[in-house]
Amino acid sequence: MGEPPIELDVTAVADRADFEPVPARFWWLKRISAAVGVLIVALAVLRGVWGYLAQRRLDAQIEEYRAAGQFVTPEQFDAELDAVQDADNAAVLLEQAIQKIVACTDAGVCYEDFLYEKANLNDDRSAAAELLALNKEVLDLGRQSRSRPQVAWSVRLSNPAPGTLLSQQRQLAKLLGFAAAYHFESGDHAGAVTTLQDFLAFNAVVGAHPTLISSLVAWACEDMSLLLVTEYGACLTISDTGEAFATGAIPSRRSQVKELLGDLLVAHPMMEKTVRVFYAERTYSLRELEKMRYAIWLSAPIPARWSPINLWDDGIAFLMRPAFSLDTARSITYDTIAAEAVGEANWPAAAAHFPEPQDGSLLLRKLSHPLTATWFGTGFDTNRRAVEIYFRLMAQRRMAAIALAIRLYEVDHGHRPAQLAALVPNYLPNVPVDPFTPDGRPFGYRPLAERPLLYSVGVDGVDNGGQASGWKDERPDWQDADILFYLEPEPEPGADAVDRDASTPEAGDDDEHVEDGERE
Repeated sequence: MGEPPIELDVTAVADRADFEPVPARFWWLKRISAAVGVLIVALAVLRGVWGYLAQRRLDAQIEEYRAAGQFVTPEQFDAELDAVQDADNAAVLLEQAIQKIVACTDAGVCYEDFLYEKANLNDDRSAAAELLALNKEVLDLGRQSRSRPQVAWSVRLSNPAPGTLLSQQRQLAKLLGFAAAYHFESGDHAGAVTTLQDFLAFNAVVGAHPTLISSLVAWACEDMSLLLVTEYGACLTISDTGEAFATGAIPSRRSQVKELLGDLLVAHPMMEKTVRVFYAERTYSLRELEKMRYAIWLSAPIPARWSPINLWDDGIAFLMRPAFSLDTARSITYDTIAAEAVGEANWPAAAAHFPEPQDGSLLLRKLSHPLTATWFGTGFDTNRRAVEIYFRLMAQRRMAAIALAIRLYEVDHGHRPAQLAALVPNYLPNVPVDPFTPDGRPFGYRPLAERPLLYSVGVDGVDNGGQASGWKDERPDWQDADILFYLEPEPEPGADAVDRDASTPEAGDDDEHVEDGERE
């Protein structure tokens, strides 16, 4: 007979103090797997809701722009540019001119040598004349372009704007600046004024291309042309007929100067072009967002699409797309706000559209603005600075026009007016206001200063009496300084100081003078 089975006293064993029940195999792995699964589902739901809300916000903005009749794709801008006929297109002639520029003579003398050092124009007049002759066709084409009413550069928004064209445009601007300076120094003031008109027309054509970089280049070129008005406007010779003097000098005609003055006061085209630029910048943001959708995976060769690096990059792009969509929505909002700010009458009203720039680490900016944050701030900061530059240029244009009106008055009366109001209505239709003041005040005017000038209160709105008091790192700090426009050229080194009493009108003149430095 077999032995009876052994019976275990389970209860007795379980009651032992050192007893530990054996758990089910891998119970901890099952629980972790379940938790991970729940987390993945929750994250997927969260990603779906996040993506839906982000895309819904972006789509609502796009629909709002469409309803207002505004372009939302680069192709819409391109179609408008393609519709411009070559016979009406000023840019066609300017692009031909750009290709024909001769920068230097065979002897290695370049026109840039004369542009920044006017003394060289007198020291080497023959080389300057040779350069002008070599570029006669270029300048003639630029002048002919003024008669064409439309603009469409060969660059289209659907393709990145090549830096080559922008640098070539700068070269043509420098050539125009050299030509104007040459005419002034040679005594041909009529030719100088005409060249300045060509220069301003060229700047407008450059700024007509609907990209922010094109506008910035146009504004830089215009700043160059306004510096020439500052340098030479006060000593411009003017006559009603423009007949040559016995010395051979050719004065500018009064009608020429008034036409140039009028060109400077026309601000609406510049405003409309700048608004259009910010609308075009919106389309760039939308295009860049669309390109990010599986861009790496689709652009890679088929075998490489499944590489771990590409899969990882596309996975991150997919997960982060809602953040990109939200940042794009912010970016196009920034562009819209900038366009609205440009339409304001003055900088204080425009600045009210923007919050004050926020300081913070680049890491925090990148987390909150993954597409638009840079070392220099967010897209909001960039647009604010661009609008500020726009108003600064507007102030400079108005002061240049006033300076020409003052010169016309001086030619007629033998002295400058005591107040800007004396220029109305014979020289100006009205006194232009300083765009950096909220209450429509005119520009500051100091006719009796050591170096007479006009000035704007500048970005900070503080009237410093025409003192460029703000400096940082040996450069003017435009955030804390008046914007100056001198009515006399800078004196040559070693020249005697100007005797201001000699230019003061005698008693009995038709104007009643005010204390120097008074703001009207």
